[in-house]
Amino acid sequence: MRTACELAVVGLVVLTAAAALAAESPEAGKGLTNPFFPYCATLPDAKLKELGYATIKNIYTGINADKTPPYAPNLKDQIRGIKGTDTVFWLTVSGNRAKVEETDARAAEILRELGDVAAEAGVRISIYPHTGNYIATAREGARLLKKVNHKAVGLTINLCHELMNDQGPELDKILDEVAPYLFVVTVNGADKKEKGQRMGWDRLIQPLGKGDFDVYAYLKKVKAIGFRGPIGLQCYGLKGDPLIHLTESAAAWRAYSARLAAEEAGAK
Repeated sequence: MRTACELAVVGLVVLTAAAALAAESPEAGKGLTNPFFPYCATLPDAKLKELGYATIKNIYTGINADKTPPYAPNLKDQIRGIKGTDTVFWLTVSGNRAKVEETDARAAEILRELGDVAAEAGVRISIYPHTGNYIATAREGARLLKKVNHKAVGLTINLCHELMNDQGPELDKILDEVAPYLFVVTVNGADKKEKGQRMGWDRLIQPLGKGDFDVYAYLKKVKAIGFRGPIGLQCYGLKGDPLIHLTESAAAWRAYSARLAAEEAGAK
């Protein structure tokens, strides 16, 4: 799933201090307080703010552990260039899935090197698991990050890619497992996918509030693990007027937040 927005934004996520709140405890009784930002969306910042979105930027690029050099010549400059901005820097990881130990070792070396650059700039970078890549799921990303062991390098969990890779039934456990590494969460409306079921991106990426996958329960669990970092709205491939689907998604987000706040208030 290579996207037009990838070309526009260049999977590595760099986070500034303003967006990097993942380690803090959640605020009970206030619903969803995370910065909520769309990506692969084409509306002006002023309109996004009007709809209630955060205007966090993102850069998307990647490394390939099998290649020399393993990343673009300007990648380190890109990391340094976002210092002082609210920017997510996403990094996909490609490599040989048949040689996990070797590929993990090389990828970890590369990520530690880039992590040093990010730390010097006061930002963080986040692995972006992507279907078809060496790191395709959050669990694979967490496995690699245990070896990276760098405070400036973390993980994004992408709902659509977890579902595509048949991780849906395990998402509660996965969130518990990856919580120590989590910098960014991405969500969207989606349909439930059974293991082995063939399903296209048109069903796994829908406006928030659409589809029969229980995104509310997923977001409730995201808050339960203590995550307060940015949550991205995946908009890849959505048809029609972006103003319409972004308005729908913003309304769904507010409804989820209000529902969660009401549940939290009732539990006191």
